[in-house]
Amino acid sequence: MAWNLVAREGEIAPGKAKLVQVDNKQIGIFYEENKYYAILNICPHFHAEICKGHVTGTLIFHSFEEYEMRHDELVLRCPWHHWEFAMDSGKAVIPSIKQRLKTYEVKVEDGNVFVAV
Repeated sequence: MAWNLVAREGEIAPGKAKLVQVDNKQIGIFYEENKYYAILNICPHFHAEICKGHVTGTLIFHSFEEYEMRHDELVLRCPWHHWEFAMDSGKAVIPSIKQRLKTYEVKVEDGNVFVAV
C-alpha cells in the first residue's frame, strides 16, 4: 500500500467529487462534513460512474406507512439506479444487497490529502 497525493485541503467542495487517477484506477475524492472520503468510481451493480451520483442522507424504510430520512450516515447514491452505499464503509444501505463500493483510506498531512492504494 502506497500513499498518493491527490489534492490540497480546501480544493474539494462538498457535494461533488474530484476525480483522480491512481495506479490506473479512477477514484473520487469527496469532502463532506469535515471529512475526506475516497471511492473507486465504479458502481458494483452495473459499473456506472458512481462518483457522479449524489451525496445525501438515507431514507430508512420501516413500513409502507413509516419511513424516516436520516442524515447521520452519509451515502453516495448511484446516478443510474439510485442504489445507496455508505460513504465510509462502502456497504449497501439495503441489507439484502451484498455488493459494496471499494473505499480507500485517506489522510491529511501539512495541507495535503493522500489516499492509500
